[in-house]
Amino acid sequence: MSKIDKKPPWKLRAGDFSKSKVHAPQDWRFQMFFEYLRISPSYNLASECKNEAEFIKALGDKEKARKVWKTYQDIGNVYGIFYRDWWLKNGLRLFGTQTAKPITKTVLRLSHAKDSKSNIQNLIQYLETDYAKQGEPDSLLVSIPLGQKRVKIMKQLKLLLDDAYKEPIYEPKTIYQLTKNKMQYRRLLGGLRLAYFQCYKPNDALWRVALRAKISHSHGKLDPDSKTKDRTLNSSKKVLTFMASRLMTDTLFIAENAAQGNFPSVDETSVKSFDTAYLGQKIKKNNAWEKTQKANFSALNIGVSFE
Repeated sequence: MSKIDKKPPWKLRAGDFSKSKVHAPQDWRFQMFFEYLRISPSYNLASECKNEAEFIKALGDKEKARKVWKTYQDIGNVYGIFYRDWWLKNGLRLFGTQTAKPITKTVLRLSHAKDSKSNIQNLIQYLETDYAKQGEPDSLLVSIPLGQKRVKIMKQLKLLLDDAYKEPIYEPKTIYQLTKNKMQYRRLLGGLRLAYFQCYKPNDALWRVALRAKISHSHGKLDPDSKTKDRTLNSSKKVLTFMASRLMTDTLFIAENAAQGNFPSVDETSVKSFDTAYLGQKIKKNNAWEKTQKANFSALNIGVSFE
């Protein structure tokens, strides 16, 4: 009897991170990468050019243009497509390891009643099949005498693992790799919200945009739509303006680095400023497309069936 997945078709599932010959970790930064490409000025410019030569001329930075163009050719369009559809089409292949997903399993059950030759044959078979398909990852071949108490076995396994992780672990290379740093989800989400709300009301003062984007809890009690002038609030407005300006600069750097295949990163790079009117129209159009698609899915009552 088949099970019906009640998640909407556009929502990512745990199973979307692993297919027969490719797998990737469940990392929220993959979607952030996708979202930051959507607001990148240079990536959006690349999407409107017919070829690399045209893009180099339009961007005016040959070295950067070649990097962005390569990213665009690999990643593809990020508008008019749900993140899940993009991930299944391109994301998993680009960020995933091109092997079967390694799993922890029992390879052999040794016994005094079994012939040692069959054990050797079974071990060789494992090495030549499952282990090979998984890309021959660094692994431990451990003997666990089952006559011991479980608590003692678990303690011994922990010691073995602690010792094993003292040595470098081989990590297979993927086509695209996330930059290893401590950039947090909240910071990346705040930057996206700030960019979106500025596009929503491009003529608003930055402190108003910052309030709508909720980038600060300590200075977030003002009314972003207030028209009254209260001098006692000037200090909070100045702080919010400074915070928003700094975050917007970082957000632009992150978006432009993402367009060059480097994410998440605030490395200084030549940037094109946000064209809020242009970006606002793209966002508005994409939101309308998504709304229509979701309504169509709902009308058809589409679910995902698993046998």
